[in-house]
Amino acid sequence: MAIPGTSIQRVIAGETPLFSVRPDVVGPYTAQRLRDQVGDRLYPIPIDASLLAFVDPLRRNAFMERWQREFERR
Repeated sequence: MAIPGTSIQRVIAGETPLFSVRPDVVGPYTAQRLRDQVGDRLYPIPIDASLLAFVDPLRRNAFMERWQREFERR
């Protein structure tokens, strides 16, 4: 998978809270800064068939309901 160009990643790292994935980009929102904040809990999500589960509306709705419950508890 290709990593988006440096100029796009600079905008992401400097102007949005999305966090740049390129190690050569500097800014307040970089992958390294996020790693510093959350430590080992940051890891890549594998792109595989399990992501297709969210295409099924019932599974997606169940996931979203659980997501909402988790945030309501905080």
